[in-house]
Amino acid sequence: MKEINSSLNQIKNSLEEMKNKQNEESSSGSMIIPTDRPVIGISTNTTDDSPLAKLSGRAHKRLIEIGVNLKDVFVEVAGLLNERNDSLIAEAGGHPMAAGAFIQMSHLDEFLDLTSSMLAKQLGK
Repeated sequence: MKEINSSLNQIKNSLEEMKNKQNEESSSGSMIIPTDRPVIGISTNTTDDSPLAKLSGRAHKRLIEIGVNLKDVFVEVAGLLNERNDSLIAEAGGHPMAAGAFIQMSHLDEFLDLTSSMLAKQLGK
């Protein structure tokens, strides 16, 4: 029984150390999100019969401090595509550090190209 309790205490201590490390990283900015560029994840399998892709963007707080705003970019690009096509192609929202969008698959590349161009301008590239 002592061995089991000892093992459980070791596991508990390891989990506590991991939690503390994660909290330290979170308070100083994520170690997962790059500090020099936003990250956009894409899911093209939102449902079996859906023609939509789901995008989720994240930017490190350092990028926000220099003027990057993912929500503004996603919303502006969605608006441009909707206007160009005179129909609902994309919907977007969020906030400067994290934004999301649903885009018709047939316009995904165009959305990504426009988003990349606008983010490059915000980054001064």
